[in-house]
Amino acid sequence: MKAKPALYEVLSVLLPNPEQTLLFRACLWSGEPGRQAWSEWCGCVIDPIKMLRDGDETLKGLLPLIFSALRDNNAEIHEALQTCLRTASLREELRINTYRQILRQVLSGYADKEIPSILVEGAALADTVYKSPSSRHSGKIDVIIKYTELTRAAGLLPSMGFSESYEEVDHEHKQIKLKHESGLPLHLSSSLFPISYYHVPFDDLWGRSQVQPIADVPTRILSPTDSLLHVCGNAFFNRTRRTLLWIFDSWFLINKYPNLDWDNLLSTTLGSNLELPLSITFGYLAEELNAPIPVYFLDKLYSAASETGGEGRSHALSVAREEVRGNYIKMFFESRNWYSRAYLLNWIISSPISHIVWLLSNRNPRLFLSRHLLWPLSDVARRTLSLCRNLTGR
Repeated sequence: MKAKPALYEVLSVLLPNPEQTLLFRACLWSGEPGRQAWSEWCGCVIDPIKMLRDGDETLKGLLPLIFSALRDNNAEIHEALQTCLRTASLREELRINTYRQILRQVLSGYADKEIPSILVEGAALADTVYKSPSSRHSGKIDVIIKYTELTRAAGLLPSMGFSESYEEVDHEHKQIKLKHESGLPLHLSSSLFPISYYHVPFDDLWGRSQVQPIADVPTRILSPTDSLLHVCGNAFFNRTRRTLLWIFDSWFLINKYPNLDWDNLLSTTLGSNLELPLSITFGYLAEELNAPIPVYFLDKLYSAASETGGEGRSHALSVAREEVRGNYIKMFFESRNWYSRAYLLNWIISSPISHIVWLLSNRNPRLFLSRHLLWPLSDVARRTLSLCRNLTGR
C-alpha cells in the first residue's frame, strides 16, 4: 500500500478516538470479533451504562444502532444497559413518525412544483441502506437544490410550518437554513460542501441521481458513489461528524452496494479537490474498521492526496485547527514526521493573513466573525470557566 499523505497524522485529530473505535467495531463486526470488541470497550470505560445513558453526547443518536447490533451479535448486555438501549430505540420509533410526516410534506411539495431537488444525508440513507428508518437518527432534513431554484424552494416552506433562520453565501455555495414549528431544522444548499474549493456540479449529481421512494414519495437521492463521497467529505468538514453517524452511514453504504463504482468515485474525488480530506476518512474506515475498500483505490487516493497543493492543504489544516480550538502544539505533536511539521510551522505563520484574506473575499461577515472573533472569545470563556471550576472544586 502507498504511503499515507504527510499531513495524515495531524489531520487525524478529526477522527474518532481509540475508545470510540472499539465501540464501532462492536457494532459493525460480526460474531466473536464484535463480541470481543464490546468486551474490550466495556473494560476501558469506567461505567458503560452511565457513558451511554448520561455521558457522551456524541453517542445519543447511536443508541438504537448499538442496541440492534449487540442483539444481532448475541453480545452480553447488562440488564440496566439493555433497558436504557431499548428505551432509546422506542423513543426513536415514536419520534420518526413526526419526522417522516414533515419530510413527506416537503418532498411532495417539491415534486408537485417540479423543483429540481436531491434529498441527502440521514433522510435519504435511513430509507435506503438501514434496516429500518427508525434505526438511523436524523436530526434535520438536508436537500440539495439547483442554485437558480433556491429562492423558489425556500418560498414554498412557510406554508408548511417553516420559518427562515438565516442564509449563508460563499461564492458558488448558498445555503438557506429554516426551522419547522416543531423544532426540526431544514437546510437547503446549492452544493454538497460549504467550501466552494470542493465543488461537484449540481448537473453532474442530478445526472447520476436515482429515484427512490422516501416516506412514500418518489424522491431523487444521490447515486451510491456520490452519497459515499458526500458522507465521507462531510465527516471531514462538518461538525456534525461529532455525532459519529458518518461511520455507520459509510459502512452500510459500502456493504449495501458491493459493486460500487470505485473508479467513478476516484474520478469525482480528484475532480472536486477532495483527495486529501477523503484520504483521512477512507483511511480510517479501511485501517481501523476493516471496511471492504479496494486497496488499489486507497493507493491512488493516498498518492493523489500527497500531491495536494497549498490551497488544499491550507483548507484541510484550517478544519483541523478549529477541531483542536487553535491548539497548535497538539497539532504539531500529532504529526510524526518532520516534513509535515515543517509545513505546519510555515502554515501557522502564514495562515492568519491568508485565511483572513480568504474570509474577507467571501463577503460573509457571519463567517468572518465566527472564525476570527467569536470563536477565540468563546474559547477564552470556556478556558476561564474550566479554571474557575478547578479552583473552586466544583
